[in-house]
Amino acid sequence: MLVMEHITTVDAVKFIESCKEGYVRATVTPQRLLLNRNSLFQGGLQLSSLKFKESVLSSREKSRKKFLNH
Repeated sequence: MLVMEHITTVDAVKFIESCKEGYVRATVTPQRLLLNRNSLFQGGLQLSSLKFKESVLSSREKSRKKFLNH
């Protein structure tokens, strides 16, 4: 079995769905679904949480919305 960690795109979901059942699985972290680039600046620049949000910066809003709606 293959486990893809922290998927964030519709393409990743489609890949997993295309595989034989039970051979490929995935995890999704909640912050990648809930946060986007704008989250970094809500309430002013939050330097204490910048490291946590850096991974979110790479996620595009369009991709995040598609992922949520899939």
